[in-house]
Amino acid sequence: MKRLLSLLLLAVLLLSALLVAVLDRTSPEREASFHPPFRAGGAVARVIDGDSFVLDSAERGEFRVRLHAVDAPEWTQAHATESKRALEQLLRGRPLEVECYKTDPRGREICRVYAGSIDVARALVGRGAAWHYDRYADEQTFDERRELARNEARARREGLGLWAAADAMPPWECRARLRELKPCH
Repeated sequence: MKRLLSLLLLAVLLLSALLVAVLDRTSPEREASFHPPFRAGGAVARVIDGDSFVLDSAERGEFRVRLHAVDAPEWTQAHATESKRALEQLLRGRPLEVECYKTDPRGREICRVYAGSIDVARALVGRGAAWHYDRYADEQTFDERRELARNEARARREGLGLWAAADAMPPWECRARLRELKPCH
């Protein structure tokens, strides 16, 4: 039984790595495209993971949104389910406003997201449900960078969410490990 579980885990890791490798090859980051910013309002149709969801907008219909400035655990990582649940709790039943400025290689709109008066990215980082993704710091205002860094530092200090684990691995490191066919733990 133990051997079967080990083989199953290995198969899942290999499939994950293959999926990440294929997506990376077919849609490299350099293909992301900036466009004139737009705003839209609506309601969440479906939460995909801890940093993306489908918005049902009267102005634009349904489209996929990737949260600006944050990165949540990959589905193979610890806390992925909790991160998705935190995003669902922030979005469900609230009027949503998005400010989108870029389309990523997977066709998702990169957007600042507000659920009522709540800045969703800041709230997720403050709850320990996502990392501040400073790789794109040049796309963040000074105030956004400062607040996200403060929220992450506080969540770390208090051991909230993913910071309860001393060895929490950022999703960008997990994706790199998966490309090398290595596990994310």
